[in-house]
Amino acid sequence: MWIKEIVIILFGLAGGCVVAGGVFTVFTAVGLIPRFAEQTGSADHILLYENMLILGTLAGLITTVYYDTIAAPVQNSISHGKVSFGLFLTILQYCILSLYGFFTGNYVGCLALSIAEIADALPIMARRFSMKRGIGIALLALAAGKLAGSLYYYFHALFETA
Repeated sequence: MWIKEIVIILFGLAGGCVVAGGVFTVFTAVGLIPRFAEQTGSADHILLYENMLILGTLAGLITTVYYDTIAAPVQNSISHGKVSFGLFLTILQYCILSLYGFFTGNYVGCLALSIAEIADALPIMARRFSMKRGIGIALLALAAGKLAGSLYYYFHALFETA
């Protein structure tokens, strides 16, 4: 009985480490953190940027994994009228959600622009691999694969919960 749980924990930790390593590799390859430090003129605080990135990732992880124990009881008590200061909590939630949306949008936008710069390297890679034709098809195949994966994920989750 314990062996099954230990194996599941090990697989979860290994998968999490691989994904985290991949994400931080992309950040390193794109040069997102040094670019932020250069744009803001705070290159001497680069370790602070990296620490905040790690802390933000951990906060997102904890919120995602423990959503039922963190947010659901608050939502239930507000929706059932058990909290007398429910209006205050609702307004606070919308303010926090607005800030989260703002910073998440900035983050995704910066990351998308950085990845677009990597896409500019696609013709260079094609020359190195001696591809005379098919760069557009390769880029279209990458985009179509991303679209298909996203549609499968969202529709599968939609029909699973319905």
